[in-house]
Amino acid sequence: MFKYLGVNFDGKFTWHSHTEEVASLASKRLSLMNILAGSKWGCSKSTLNQTHSVYFLPILIYCCEQLVSPSKKMIDSLEKFHNQALRLITGSVKFTPIVYMLLCTNSRSLSLIIKERVPLLWEKIIRTPGCMFLWDHVSTETECNLKIQKGFVQRVADLISPFGIDFAAQQFLLSRNPIEAKTYFIRLGVS
Repeated sequence: MFKYLGVNFDGKFTWHSHTEEVASLASKRLSLMNILAGSKWGCSKSTLNQTHSVYFLPILIYCCEQLVSPSKKMIDSLEKFHNQALRLITGSVKFTPIVYMLLCTNSRSLSLIIKERVPLLWEKIIRTPGCMFLWDHVSTETECNLKIQKGFVQRVADLISPFGIDFAAQQFLLSRNPIEAKTYFIRLGVS
């Protein structure tokens, strides 16, 4: 296992150690938000909502795109921290519907945020020169070698297929060099 740019990589790409570390960081930040919320003197809902979006949520969504391939249980473990933060902001009790808290805070669920960011990451990957050699041997139609879960490429194909987005990379339009432009003769004047 090694850590690169704040993401823990393990040999089998299960992302278990990364999820545990994010959960521990989220737990620490959630306790600080709990102190800010306070029972008698706490901050206003708008301040708590801003704190959530600037201080708490970036911990959960930093490099979260790879979490599309592991089991739903890992995302649910992080979603619990997100829901607890939403309860602090809205002052809701535990049995309040999550959809209500998301609407009150103008937020989205963590799984939806991940599903929105995965196609963007895939576009970055296929547009980066020299990066597609990693996925040249992978086919989206074939089954993944993993028995329990689909891999990243298969999940990307599942996410973008309902929208009719082409899975393969498209060629960029060639830019024209202004020096190589043709000469045009323009005549100004009326005659």
